[in-house]
Amino acid sequence: MRQKSWYFQCSSNRTILRIGWDTTVYKMEVKPGGIWHYCMRSPRGQESCGKAVYREIDPPDRLVYVDAFSDEQENEVEDMPMMLIKMDFITEGAGCKVVSATKFDSQEELQNVIDMQAVGGMTYTYDRLEEYLAEL
Repeated sequence: MRQKSWYFQCSSNRTILRIGWDTTVYKMEVKPGGIWHYCMRSPRGQESCGKAVYREIDPPDRLVYVDAFSDEQENEVEDMPMMLIKMDFITEGAGCKVVSATKFDSQEELQNVIDMQAVGGMTYTYDRLEEYLAEL
């Protein structure tokens, strides 16, 4: 259930990934080498798409994937940061703690993503995960 709730939330085409932005999930293949392709659209028409390739799936404990900026056709955008993301799902009593670590190739790439307000976006995502779990 721990890892499944993350998959369901991310594949549900709900507004979870960024405040006020609608999310469309085009592909969600949760397997090593599988692709998660999604696009977020703001009320003003801005668009941000991503393509993640799963490297490690260890249900229900761990996900590892590389996330890159992409276009709507799944082509990766050159000169944009790529992120290696490791997510661990740790049982704590009756609940679960999610520990996520993101590795960038350089400090500059990290700063670029921070400047895109990614920290606030991830905070919002985790807040929505808690709301989503309460609905189950």
